[in-house]
Amino acid sequence: FKHGFTDNTPIIPGEDPDAYNTFRANLTTELNPQGPTEKMLADRIIDLSWRLKRSGRLHISAYKVFSQDDPSNESDCDHLAVRDFTGDKVFERLLIHERRIENSLYKTINELQRLQFIRTKYQSLLMDKEDYDDYEHREISARYKQAEIDAENAANNRLKNN
Repeated sequence: FKHGFTDNTPIIPGEDPDAYNTFRANLTTELNPQGPTEKMLADRIIDLSWRLKRSGRLHISAYKVFSQDDPSNESDCDHLAVRDFTGDKVFERLLIHERRIENSLYKTINELQRLQFIRTKYQSLLMDKEDYDDYEHREISARYKQAEIDAENAANNRLKNN
């Protein structure tokens, strides 16, 4: 364990599990995911958002370590992150990691919003049409299912690439 940017668990030593659980609950409520694909994307958004918060904390810790302020209040994990990023390049490397996290976060948010738009559009089409025939229903249903499969495949491919 060095800095926690590539760790598979969302909480690293020195972080408050209760704060994470509250953060997770609030964001899950806001994102309102429906179905397994939306839930997977929401989990990814929560994870990336938490890592972005961690990045901000590490910037402050690095500044304190390098400015010789009182670093005794910082956690051992923060000191490990600063040492892992080799001295004077710490800020540059922290920014690189932060940009990667932000890029993944924004792509995941866009994908979730796209899926939710498709879902709500599909649902409104069905609700607005009281006397649609069976053929139309099957066609709309097939398009929705294909869009969901395409989105899930795209999300899985992005996860493999990250």
